[in-house]
Order: sequence, then C-alpha cells, then structure tokens
Amino acid sequence: KTLAYQTYNSFIVTTDDIADMIHNSDEHHNKAKIIRTRAGRFPREWGISFRGDHEREDAALVLETASLFKINEKFVRAAAMDYTEKKSPGGITFIKKVKGVSFYDDSSSERPEATLVALKALSSSSSDPTTATILIMGGAETGADYDLLLKNMSQYTKVLVLVPGSGTLGLRKRFGVIENLKCLSSPSVEAAVKLARTEAKTGDRILYSPAFAAAGLDRSRAERGERFVKAVRGLW
Repeated sequence: KTLAYQTYNSFIVTTDDIADMIHNSDEHHNKAKIIRTRAGRFPREWGISFRGDHEREDAALVLETASLFKINEKFVRAAAMDYTEKKSPGGITFIKKVKGVSFYDDSSSERPEATLVALKALSSSSSDPTTATILIMGGAETGADYDLLLKNMSQYTKVLVLVPGSGTLGLRKRFGVIENLKCLSSPSVEAAVKLARTEAKTGDRILYSPAFAAAGLDRSRAERGERFVKAVRGLW
C-alpha cells in the first residue's frame, strides 16, 4: 500500500526479488523509479565481516541510498564497521551450544520475511552441508502474507516446531503439507526447546524466530525471548 503514495520524483532502493515483486504486482501501479542493488554492491575489499548475506545486502542498500544523495562512501564504510563491531538490537543472537547443537534467538521476528532472512543467514554461516536448522515459530496472527516463507522454508530447515497462537492455528495445515519438512507442534516455548533438541544432531542449529506476534502468556516480544533463553540455558 505504500506504493500508492509514490510519485515520479520518488525512488525505491531495493533488491532484485522485491523489485520484481513490485513490478509484477496487480494491486498497485508504481510511479517511483526503482533502483536495484544486491549484496555484491558492497565492496569486499573494505574488509568488513558480516554475519550473513542478509547483512551485506542491507549494507548494499544503505550504500546505494547514500550514493543517491551523494554522501561520501567513507561515511557508509565507517557506519558499517561500527555496526559490525556492536551487537545488532533485535538481530539473531547466539545463546548456547549444547552437546554440539547451537541455539539462536530471533524472538523479535513478527514477520515471515524476517524469519526467512534469519533462516538464510544461519544457512549461509554453516560450511557443513550435512547440518541443518530446526525452526521454532508461531504466535498471534499479523495479517502478513506467508506465501514466500511457505514456498522457501524447506530449503533452509528440515524440522519445524510450532508453538500456539491464532496465527499458528490458521496456517497449521499449510505448514504440515510442505514437502521435505517435518512439522511438529508443541504446547509452549519451553516444550518446543526440548522437542527441537530431540530432533537435532551434532552440528545442527535451533532457531527461535516466531514470524508472528506475541501470544498467550507472552505480553511482548521481549517476554517470549526471555522464556526461550531461560529454557535454553536450563539445558545441559
């Protein structure tokens, strides 16, 4: 709907997939000029280490936007270096490794796009193709479009553990018929942590990225994240 406010003097700086989605949309007629970019646009010779292609892609978007406003690239480079040296609020956080299984928290995720980015990031960070990511997700409905997540999920995860919520309930059947994906249900985040652990093998990763709003006992994203972290730290 944001496209309805665009004019011919506006710009949209985005990646190829989003640009194609806008171009193929039947709902809106885009007037703004679309400027495409991709992760490779950010110079690797700058020597900045990102935690995944999603972060490099974000940095490329910033660089392209800065170029549009004729901002010197040295400021973008300095900002990127500062960002990578600090913990990113709301980003994927490593919690603990238990018997060779790594646990990650992305409890701030309320959108399917964010969860897909998190899955891609963990996948790209692993050099061992025999390992996999187990995803814990679920919560209250948000009205978001989950088609892209449903379509691509099996590329990045082998097991899905769903926790309760109106959003989870509404999409449970669609998750359950995805090929090459084992779909399980759990009554709580704490139980989901234990269930995911039984499905994991050495080298695997367990990610909590809800893709829905906080529900039930969780009054906020922070609370559900605290419950997940507490459950993981209780493992041994």
